[in-house]
Amino acid sequence: MIKFVTRTILVPHDGHSMSDKALKYALDIAESMNMRIKIVRVIDEAIDDSTMSHLRDVERQRIRKDVELQLVRAREQEYNKLKKQLATSHSRGVEASALVLEGDVAEKITSIINKERPYIVVVVARGL
Repeated sequence: MIKFVTRTILVPHDGHSMSDKALKYALDIAESMNMRIKIVRVIDEAIDDSTMSHLRDVERQRIRKDVELQLVRAREQEYNKLKKQLATSHSRGVEASALVLEGDVAEKITSIINKERPYIVVVVARGL
């Protein structure tokens, strides 16, 4: 089976200035090659169910409900932070979208790459 790549550039963005530089580089490529950008932010999971084995079911359900509410707020907060990057992309005439996920950064980015088959992934390495 042949897997085709898309006309999408994936840009993991952690909110730091180096990620902004990666996005700028990705936008340059997208403009010149008529591609779109997908910005992805991964946030930490709030809780691991295995840590609640000593609690009663009622307590676990209450905690899960509270945690889910916090995750919804965190996703909204992080998406709102990405609106600036989306506006920058749109102002340059580049179609862009954003996605906020929770979990392990490497696992989530790898999953998106395997699912969406981007043309290129633009990432930064700190400390260089």
